[in-house]
Amino acid sequence: AQDGTNLRQLTNDPAYDNWWPRISPDRRKILYYRAPAGEGSDYALADLMVMDVDGANPTLLRAAGDDGWSIQTHAEWSPSGDELVMCGTANDTVHLFVTSHRGTDYRQLTFDGTWNCDPSWSPDGQELAYVSFETRTSAIYVQRLSTGERRRVSARAGINGAPAFAPDGRRLAVTLSRNGNLDIYILDLGTQALTRVTSDDAIDTEAAWSPD
Repeated sequence: AQDGTNLRQLTNDPAYDNWWPRISPDRRKILYYRAPAGEGSDYALADLMVMDVDGANPTLLRAAGDDGWSIQTHAEWSPSGDELVMCGTANDTVHLFVTSHRGTDYRQLTFDGTWNCDPSWSPDGQELAYVSFETRTSAIYVQRLSTGERRRVSARAGINGAPAFAPDGRRLAVTLSRNGNLDIYILDLGTQALTRVTSDDAIDTEAAWSPD
């Protein structure tokens, strides 16, 4: 329940650690990663899995090492549920890929020499926000899927991460370091205005929006 009660365990295979659950848009499936027990969230050993929302029928979508990838991570459903976006690499540079909802038929989206990850679909499914990890800093970009055109939307140097599109498609929740500490901000994509949400001594990141 939303108040934290009535917890139900969905995975119980002692051979694996399981993490990164992402519920499908139709609320019927859950995407997640698994690695051998004791390895934690090691994306070099990670299998991409899907199961029914009640934990039944765990199914392998992409095994560790498929397509020659040395790691795979951060899979997210498209708004329609027909596709997935994820980060992967067969060398030293992580890029974004889109696959079918079965993890097949991948196509590469980013090709520069920087690491690109932390993808978030726009509500209309036409754009992706993601982080490009540049030398000693990171920047947030929004890329048009139909053309590959991208624009930088983070306004200052430093740590810029974990973008999450708002349901209205006009804002991003982001993680920024502006005073030596990671906090959550709201970035207006039209005006570039930033609104600070958290201001504590903890590391605050990976914000998610409610459906409304």
